[in-house]
Amino acid sequence: ADWIEARLGYIGRINYNYANKYYLEMAGRYDGSWKFAPGKRWGFFPSISGGWRITEEQFAKNLLGNSNWLSDLKIRASYGELGDDDVGIGAYDYVPGYTYGTSTFIMDGTVVKGARDKGVPNSRVSWFTSKILDIGMDYSLLNGKVTGAIDYFKRRRSGLLGNKYDILVPNEIGYGLPKENVNSDAVMGGEISAAYNGKAGKLDYVIGGNFSYARKKFISSYKPMFGNSWDHYRYSIENRWSDIYWGYEVVGQFKSFDDINNY
Repeated sequence: ADWIEARLGYIGRINYNYANKYYLEMAGRYDGSWKFAPGKRWGFFPSISGGWRITEEQFAKNLLGNSNWLSDLKIRASYGELGDDDVGIGAYDYVPGYTYGTSTFIMDGTVVKGARDKGVPNSRVSWFTSKILDIGMDYSLLNGKVTGAIDYFKRRRSGLLGNKYDILVPNEIGYGLPKENVNSDAVMGGEISAAYNGKAGKLDYVIGGNFSYARKKFISSYKPMFGNSWDHYRYSIENRWSDIYWGYEVVGQFKSFDDINNY
């Protein structure tokens, strides 16, 4: 093999359930990856979640009485962090050296394999982290005939790769500096689902569906710089929605400098 890959993780979790009404879970991961340089290999990623079954409370039972239209209702929320080492770096990029067999030359009728310098060792990159928030509820209606869930979610990733443009090296060196963990983005949205649990003779069946909506937003890069306000308006991607391809939405047209100055 050209190299050896290794990952190691330690996981701990605590669950608590009180009277089937209150739920709490705390967990943590301590992960190490072979991709990163010593001192950058390990990361700790915690998470916590909780739930409240409102229909188990006495005030809810008193309110519902003998009605079966609301069989179960649980509100829940969770927040967690998860590390990812798939950051676009190669095997042992933090080690200096040469890549062999990258090119072939013919010298005096003999085929000669070439070698190329790997460039600046990338010893500053570590995990990028996904911070995930979910708020939702689970419901059951008509003694369990209709079940489903409603969720809002948001995932923010930090430590994505990008360049630091304000650290300069002479052009004569022949290479630039490696990328670092400097960018961030986010995805947010919601989902709703419902299912009907039916029975026809000895046949049990479930008919259900779900609808989800999500949008991606680029959050920040390393010290964005623009020449003027037009460049900032036109080309900045900071804190803006991504993947918008359907054109521009306008409210009118400037027809004179007075229109622009008075806008």
